[in-house]
Amino acid sequence: FLEVYTERYNKMLKTYSENYIVDFRDVDRYYDIKIPQLLEIMGTVSTKHTNELGFDPFYLIRQGLAWILYEWKVDIEKTKLYAQTIKIETFAVDRKGMYFIRYFGIYDKDDKLIGRAAAKWVVINTTQRKIVKLPQEILEAAKINIEELNENQKYIYDMPEKPLRLEKRQDDFIQTIFPIRFYDIDSNHHANNVKYVDWAIESLHQHEDFLKKYKVSHLSITYKKETGEDGDIICKTYIDNLRTYHEIYSSDNSLLTVLEFKWAERPQ
Repeated sequence: FLEVYTERYNKMLKTYSENYIVDFRDVDRYYDIKIPQLLEIMGTVSTKHTNELGFDPFYLIRQGLAWILYEWKVDIEKTKLYAQTIKIETFAVDRKGMYFIRYFGIYDKDDKLIGRAAAKWVVINTTQRKIVKLPQEILEAAKINIEELNENQKYIYDMPEKPLRLEKRQDDFIQTIFPIRFYDIDSNHHANNVKYVDWAIESLHQHEDFLKKYKVSHLSITYKKETGEDGDIICKTYIDNLRTYHEIYSSDNSLLTVLEFKWAERPQ
């Protein structure tokens, strides 16, 4: 009996879900969930899933390794979620043992799929700062059979890998400078991944009430390089109707992150 129960339990752990009540701090002035907060919620669910699989947050650190986030992609259809219970479901798929793509489904209070996301992670050797193969024990624990996914999960899994691309001219960029604040830095002593999304969105605030008129429907972000505690960041923003493109640089002009958004009109 114990063997059968353990097998079923491990199979269930391949996908993990958790309910979350959207708090006042999670929404903007129009009660739409803020994308940076949504990323943080999904990140927390991801950590809890990893814990359930038997790997605590310091598991890789003890081996001189660390997870590095390379990309995020998010599609969200329904955003007016204040005080509602949403469900975040997640599962991970490895690619040739070199990186994980962790997928997320976002469900509303009626259990309707209202969004999907994918985060690409790699593992690095913290001494050499080089990408290494994923630890075999993690690969085995998270290994999932794609054929066993339900229809919603298959839709989430089919999320396009290629980011958006805009035709843009350098002289059409708007430049905004943001100081790096104390709480922008996380325990790795680098600007937290979510802060780049904050900076990109905030750079639109100066442009003809853009953020008052539109809300995010898609985000694609690729992280190029980390930045530390000192100096400012420079956000270069390009607007093409309901699509925007952002490049974030450090004060020494190193490209840190590239972001692309699709926007939808806010209901009047």
